[in-house]
Amino acid sequence: MDGFQDIPNLRRVATLSRQNGAHLLHFHAQVELLYVTVGHVTVTINGETVCAEKGTACLAGSYDLHAYVPDEDGEGVVFTFLPEDAASFFARAKGQVVTRHFFQDENLSRTLDMFYMLATSEQQPNDLLYEGFAGVVLGLLYNSLGLAPEESGTLSTMRAVLTYIRQHADEPLRLEELSARFGYGKFYFSYLFHKYTDLNLCKFVNAVRSEKVAALLKQGEDVRFACKAAGFASVRTFYRSFTEVYGTTPQKYAMRACGTKSPEEETT
Repeated sequence: MDGFQDIPNLRRVATLSRQNGAHLLHFHAQVELLYVTVGHVTVTINGETVCAEKGTACLAGSYDLHAYVPDEDGEGVVFTFLPEDAASFFARAKGQVVTRHFFQDENLSRTLDMFYMLATSEQQPNDLLYEGFAGVVLGLLYNSLGLAPEESGTLSTMRAVLTYIRQHADEPLRLEELSARFGYGKFYFSYLFHKYTDLNLCKFVNAVRSEKVAALLKQGEDVRFACKAAGFASVRTFYRSFTEVYGTTPQKYAMRACGTKSPEEETT
């Protein structure tokens, strides 16, 4: 599960499924492409939300706000193109933003299927192959991305909001205080936040805290300690939020993270 990122993500190819949890709204310098392989995934990019079906490619440009929530049967592959993988594209797109993010194209699908097969084979692709793949994919999409000059404003403000929430999730985060910090009335701030995240503020904050809990559980921390350390004031809210994001209870998640099975799994 990925939260806010502003550092290079070296996992160039990663799988997405309900079992892995939703990918919270985040942004980074890299170009990221989600390819839906099974079922449906709800994708939000810069406030535009689409229920993407199998075969859909969803591209988020540098610093675009994006989030992925797979349905129960939804799965996908996330390809991350680092600046060194796509130097030509980054040079051409400098000072511009992507305005079209969702695509269905047979040639693109064949290319993504082939590379995913190579990336998951026993022999891992080398850097040269990644560069070639990035060039082919972004070349196929280049004329369809609707590149336009970058404008400052609400989008950059929302990036700052997400950064602040990520950095202060273990502290009280109230609507009135956040809206005042960023110079908005609470009702308009709430409207903008929902527009760009497709979530209300409280639900998003609890999802970020759930992500922090998951990271602590993977480190072997106790569920109750992780709950408190992540900033949850209510155990009931914690259980509801964590289960909604990860599709399982914190205890079962912790056991799975440690490589052990729950009693229910052992009897099946």
